[in-house]
Amino acid sequence: MVSGMNAFKKITLRKQDDAGYSVLVVMGFVLLLASAILYTGYQIQSDTMNGQSLSATSARHDALTAVAAAAVQSMRYAPLIGSGQTLDASPPSYCFGSSAPSSVTVNSFTATAYCSTTLTTYASATDSDSTTGANEGSEYYCTSPAVLDTSTSPPTCVTTTTTSTGTTTTSTAALPIGYTTRHVTLYACASSGNTASSCAANPELTVTATFTDDQQDTATNTTNCAAVCGYAETLGEWKW
Repeated sequence: MVSGMNAFKKITLRKQDDAGYSVLVVMGFVLLLASAILYTGYQIQSDTMNGQSLSATSARHDALTAVAAAAVQSMRYAPLIGSGQTLDASPPSYCFGSSAPSSVTVNSFTATAYCSTTLTTYASATDSDSTTGANEGSEYYCTSPAVLDTSTSPPTCVTTTTTSTGTTTTSTAALPIGYTTRHVTLYACASSGNTASSCAANPELTVTATFTDDQQDTATNTTNCAAVCGYAETLGEWKW
């Protein structure tokens, strides 16, 4: 009898152990499933935040690039080197438009550009009569009565003198018509929280450009180009 009861107790305890083990397995599975759900939720949230961050970074980069490109293009043909504009400006001034700010917005991000210009003028002298004639060309001129000879390289000034003893011809180097080189430094920053001074001190993007203006038959004019603004362009480094 005692032996039978002991056997029954062993069977009962074994069933209880099996039931407890099953409960533990189920609980472990539930915990694993919960962890997987939490991790998936974290990943989704993280990916969303990363996507938003990348989108904001892209908009910032695109806006800064766009405003710099717009400024370079405008400064090439519209120098803005009159009084109160970019000529020797410190802090720098607006780069395009009729007044500050020179801004571009991309996907709700607004960037502003500021410019400063220095000038180098070459051979700004002009011919004596300031009229187009046999002594003038597009890039060189001669002092009258010399005639410009463009068949030589570089062109020469040919003077023919007739006397009682005959005709003599002399040649001298032709003079280049004046031209100006503009050196522009451009600073681009986020519009919010920046001024011309703070942007120049800590720019997010700096661009340098050199433009050549053909002054042709007039003396150097710092307000506008006498003939062709920006007929030549050299872009420097885009420094981020």
